[in-house]
Parts: sequence; C-alpha cells; structure tokens
Amino acid sequence: MENLDPNVPIAPLIAILIGVVLAFGGYRLKRIAMSIIWFVIGYSLVKNFAPNLIADPFWQMVLQIAAGAILSLVGLSIEKLAVSLTAGIVVGWFVIQHFGPVTSWVLPAIAIAAGAVAGMIAVWMMKPAVIIFTAIEGANLIATNVISLLPENFASIPYLFLILFGIIFVVAAGWQWNNCKNIE
Repeated sequence: MENLDPNVPIAPLIAILIGVVLAFGGYRLKRIAMSIIWFVIGYSLVKNFAPNLIADPFWQMVLQIAAGAILSLVGLSIEKLAVSLTAGIVVGWFVIQHFGPVTSWVLPAIAIAAGAVAGMIAVWMMKPAVIIFTAIEGANLIATNVISLLPENFASIPYLFLILFGIIFVVAAGWQWNNCKNIE
C-alpha cells in the first residue's frame, strides 16, 4: 500500500473499474450489471437529499449505501421492469447530464421522452438493450472519471468527453455483441 500515490483519488479509479465491467461485461454479467446500475441510481438519488436529512457525513454515507443496496435488490427481483426502468433512467440521465443545463422544460421533456422510448424498446429487445445501456453507462463512467484524473489543460479540451465516450461505447458495445452471440 505504500506505493500508492496519495494525490490520486481512489474513487475515480474504482468508478473506472466498475465502468470497464459494465461496458465490456454488461450482458454476460447482466444480473451483476443491473445490481451495480441500480446501486448507483439509489446512491446518487440519496446523495442529493442526504445533507438535508442528516448533518453527520458518516450517516449520510450510510444512508446513501443503504438506498443503493435497497434499489439494487429491488432491481434484481423485478428483472423486466428493472431493465425497462434502467434503460429509461440511463438514457434520460445521460441526456440531461451531457446536453446542457436544465434551464427550461425542453431538456427534461426530451430526456423523459428518450428514456420512455428506451424503456419500451428495452423490454421488446432485451439483449440489444442490455448491451447498449450497459455500454452507455460503462463508457460514461470510464470517460467521466478518466477526464477527472487528467491535468486541467487536457481535461478542458473541447469535446474530449464525447470523443472518449464515443470510442469506448462503440468498442464496448461491439465487444459485447460479438462475445454474447450464443448467450440468452
């Protein structure tokens, strides 16, 4: 442990590792991927509200982890609904997160519509949907956290996120599709 650089935060490295698992093993590890995605959703949702509920940072973290664990278990127990909701939330969240600030009703309306369409398609075409949304979420985690580790002069390159995300997404989705042909 003495060889770790104290200036490199561990959270982005863990997020990159989780992103690699989701991006390249999402369909093969569908139940684990669903569990991870629902954990992240629960954790992220409560992260925004925990400071309003509890003052102590330790108990805020406990609440976030508990919410993630509960949603993770719910996501595993209702698979088709969870796949539909996961696709919808991942696509909607991605639209809001990367296509501008929410200043009017237009962006949330587009995100909700895109999420609803993605959710319906996900139930109808389960395998491609799981491959696509796990590749999206994995590529998003990898690209976001790699950029957070870069020096400021590199991290500020225009469209760096979209370029990195696009490359990772295409490679990961192609990898999953080619390696999961015989898996149902």
